[in-house]
Amino acid sequence: MRALAFSLSMLVVLPAGRQAMAADGAAALIEAASRAVGDAVTWEASGRLVTQESADDAAPRSEASFRVVMERVPTQRARIEITDVPDPLVRVCDGSVQWGYLPAAKQYWSLNYTRIDVCAGPFDEWPYLAADLHELVLTGQEQLHIGEKVVDCTVVRGDYAGPSVSRSGKRTLWIEDRTNTIWRYRVERGATGLASPAEPAVRVYTLLHQTSNGVRQPGDFALQDHDEWVMLLSVPFLRLGDGAPLQSKDHAEPGSELHRARNGAAAPVLVRKVQPQYTAAARDAHLEGTVVLSAEVWPDGAVHNIRVFRSLDPGLDQEAIQAASRWKFRPGTKDGVPVRIAVTLMINFRLLDGPNKK
Repeated sequence: MRALAFSLSMLVVLPAGRQAMAADGAAALIEAASRAVGDAVTWEASGRLVTQESADDAAPRSEASFRVVMERVPTQRARIEITDVPDPLVRVCDGSVQWGYLPAAKQYWSLNYTRIDVCAGPFDEWPYLAADLHELVLTGQEQLHIGEKVVDCTVVRGDYAGPSVSRSGKRTLWIEDRTNTIWRYRVERGATGLASPAEPAVRVYTLLHQTSNGVRQPGDFALQDHDEWVMLLSVPFLRLGDGAPLQSKDHAEPGSELHRARNGAAAPVLVRKVQPQYTAAARDAHLEGTVVLSAEVWPDGAVHNIRVFRSLDPGLDQEAIQAASRWKFRPGTKDGVPVRIAVTLMINFRLLDGPNKK
């Protein structure tokens, strides 16, 4: 495979007008590619995943197979499988619960988790690339071998700045010229200090098959009962790329130990609050009160592992969880390092006075 790529220095010295045209072309290409994924009700893909411990192309690397399925209607759901490795991994998020399987170890876990990021990443980034990729550069053309066919691709590189700072870094996309389809996606870990040491410096996903609005497999989002397996009480910390559990404490993820805002740990600070929505049934019944949630704020500032501590109403409980999952914090710290901290969140439901109560 031979890459016909222009060097970055050649792009830098282009006249201002041509630089603007190149940037506009890259932006238009990213928008078209991300729209194609975002418009799909379901999306399924499989291929090969290569991970490297440094950005140096000569660095040691490992390789695995992956399969990912995302569904947006009626509920956002996702599934990812890492196979062809000694420690295969399956993770499923159905919009309210995350469960995972370690088939080699015959272990599984389950927890309340409303987002799909851990079950879809990095492909959950794709529908929003037009907004989250910046400083775009067209680096050249390259041919990819996708199964038995050869695909002509334009290569685009940019800085990723999505909703979670822990996922920042460089992104490189190989986009098919004819269909605006993304066939390869390179993720480079940023230097925020919040990324896990378990996360490799580079992940390259090469898709060998993908389909939009296709028919998913019947068991993709079904809980699989394994009576002979061991149920883990918490989610294990796994090395990204091959699913291997992290055994050494020295390689635990930042904030892997759960803290409380005492004994030297500074509490998280709320920086973005999303108000919950009233359900029609609760509004018609003039129901008011407070849902109390137990949760964890992780070093990325997001809220994880949300559970109802004190219920108000099943519908309002779910609305409270949905709202809290979108809150954003400046993470708590211990000894100046962001850590995982247990919190209690109180979500108030109050109807406004007057004829137009909401």
